[in-house]
Amino acid sequence: MKILVAFHSRGGATKRVAEEIKRTLEEDRHHVDIEEIKPIKNHSFLS
Repeated sequence: MKILVAFHSRGGATKRVAEEIKRTLEEDRHHVDIEEIKPIKNHSFLS
């Protein structure tokens, strides 16, 4: 099965979790891609 793990991480903790998910799924012979989601720009929803 092909799986995409997409994540956003400011400090790196979520990235480490995403990498562990990838490793675990690959052990079960899945094809896993991992992509970090980067913000385009900051938005102020209060303005």
